[in-house]
Amino acid sequence: MHRNTRLVIFFLAILAGIVTVANLRKTENPEPQVQQTFPTPTPTSDIFAGAVRYDSDECGISLVYPRTHEFMENPEEEGGVQFIRMEHPTETITLSCAKTIKPPDVTADMTLEYTAASVSGILYRGVKDAFIFTNPKNNLEVKIGGVSILLKKVLETLIIE
Repeated sequence: MHRNTRLVIFFLAILAGIVTVANLRKTENPEPQVQQTFPTPTPTSDIFAGAVRYDSDECGISLVYPRTHEFMENPEEEGGVQFIRMEHPTETITLSCAKTIKPPDVTADMTLEYTAASVSGILYRGVKDAFIFTNPKNNLEVKIGGVSILLKKVLETLIIE
């Protein structure tokens, strides 16, 4: 056999060994796969750090809202209040109660039954979500509205009084 042929076979054997060892190491220690996440519309920061409790005697509830929000009367709803974040007004939380509350204008597929503080109501999904339920202690309808993730956090703190 020619000398150059032997050298080529020798180098091919070494190359095949290196490739085999590299593949074996890859199967023994697989690289962690990075899970791709997609951004969702959420409040811009952890605004629930250091929250404030709000008691509504009229509605018969209490809830907690972020300290980054300011309490104000809601000019759009009689007797309603809002917790507004001046830097990000889209993160406003609204609260109102009355004998009857007109539900938001959404299609049936944008509503679902939801339970918070052991009371069931309807969650209306849209640009801003709204949860409407009847307070079993005073028979008033209560509406709490806001952006979805922020509203969910507020509803987790809801207490019927």
